[in-house]
Amino acid sequence: IKLYDKIMKTKLSLLLLIIPGFIYSQLSHGGKPTTFSPEYLNLFLSNSTNNERTGKIASVNDKIAKHSLPLLDNNVLQSRADSINKACSTCGRSYVAKILPVDIDVKAMASVQYLEDSSKLFLLKIASVTANGMSFKFDKFQLPLGSRLFFYNSEKTMVLGKFNELNNRRQQTFRRQPIIGDTIFIEYFEPFITNIEPKLHLNGISHLFAPNFFNPKKGSNSNSTSQ
Repeated sequence: IKLYDKIMKTKLSLLLLIIPGFIYSQLSHGGKPTTFSPEYLNLFLSNSTNNERTGKIASVNDKIAKHSLPLLDNNVLQSRADSINKACSTCGRSYVAKILPVDIDVKAMASVQYLEDSSKLFLLKIASVTANGMSFKFDKFQLPLGSRLFFYNSEKTMVLGKFNELNNRRQQTFRRQPIIGDTIFIEYFEPFITNIEPKLHLNGISHLFAPNFFNPKKGSNSNSTSQ
C-alpha cells in the first residue's frame, strides 16, 4: 500500500495525465492567425525571412518575445513514465508529459504591435528544446468581445484556434490539447475598445516527452487552422 501511495504521489507531482479525447479542451471557432500574413508578421521581425519550403520562421534578429522552459531529458521522463505505467498496469492510462509550473502574463511578456485602427496584436513564443509538443493551462482567462487567440507551431503545420469571448468560463480557466513542436507561438488580437478586462495568465505548460503521441496517420499534424 505504501508503494502504491508513493507511486500515486509521483504521478501527480511529475507527470501530466493526457485523457483520451482531451475532455478538458474547449471548442475553437475557426479562422487563421493574423501573423500568418507576411504583412503582419514582418511587424515583429527585423532582417528576417520565412523558409519557403517549410514555412518555418527563421530570423537573424527577430523582435518576438520568448520564454524558454528548462531543458528536460525525454529519456529520463519516459523511463519514469514506464515505471509508473508498469506499476499500475490496470489503470488503462499513459503518462506522456511533464507539467512545468510557470507564472506568465501573456500580454505583459509578449511583443506587441499597434495596428492602424488602434487595435493591438500580441505575439509570444514558448520554447522547450526537447519537447515533442506542448499544452497550456491558464488559471486566469477572460477574453473581451472581438478578441482572437491562436496557438501555432513554427512549422505552421498545426494551429489551435481561434478562441474568443465564447470560450470564457465562470471560473476563468482554460486548457488546450497538446500542439506539435518545440516552439509554440501564442498570438492574441485585442480590439481598441474592450467590454471587459482581458486576462491571459499561464500557470502551467506541459512538455510532451512521448515520441509517438501524435500519429500522422490519424491526421493529428494536419494543416487545419481550426482544432
